[in-house]
Amino acid sequence: MEVAEYDLLPHLLLSGALCIPTHLLIEWHLNALPPARRLAGLALRLGFDELLKTGCANSAHGTGPRVTVQDDFDVNNAYAVVPGLAEIQRNHSGTWPAGCAKRPHCRHKWRQLIEHANATDADAAAI
Repeated sequence: MEVAEYDLLPHLLLSGALCIPTHLLIEWHLNALPPARRLAGLALRLGFDELLKTGCANSAHGTGPRVTVQDDFDVNNAYAVVPGLAEIQRNHSGTWPAGCAKRPHCRHKWRQLIEHANATDADAAAI
């Protein structure tokens, strides 16, 4: 499909068509997506096994593939700038900076740092 997987696979899953085959091989092409779509594409790739399992569990079309292979060949996926990914990582790192959680001024300063990093992410995506 060469990049069409990001558009076609959700449609096939919603229709139940992905619950019919016994084997499924997917080659992902994150680098070929426009930067604005890469975060959603990465989310689809990382959540695909669970989406398939959950989506096919109650399907009238079948139980889903017995074997699913996902090819993340480096040339198609490595070093792709994913705008917004750095912010998500920072927001979900699990901790505020030491001593910051109970001080509003510190949280404000931390948010400013995140906004600056987001601007840097946007600049990188424009390249």
